[in-house]
Amino acid sequence: MAGLTGSPDLFYATSKHALIGLVRSAAPQLGSDGVRINALCPGLVDTPVLAGFRSSLEKAGLRIAEPAEAATAVETILASGETGGAGVMQAGRPANLVPVPEIPLAAR
Repeated sequence: MAGLTGSPDLFYATSKHALIGLVRSAAPQLGSDGVRINALCPGLVDTPVLAGFRSSLEKAGLRIAEPAEAATAVETILASGETGGAGVMQAGRPANLVPVPEIPLAAR
């Protein structure tokens, strides 16, 4: 979710923002060929990356999603038929697709 909000790790957040920008920029171009592209923006997921931190995260009251929840989130995003969105996923909550904001350009 660091690509939608931010993170204390500047470089991690920058890479996540770049990926969402890539998805949102590619969606219109790929859509003309019938290809849809979306990003999954998970919260904490039980992967080997969290192995050393899991107990402290749980002690802090943070929920950790199982990998199956991430797979279900991907299925939900696919079923939406949308493209260019960012699917937010957190433990125990259904995936929520954040669509590309429409920002009209100002005319003279």
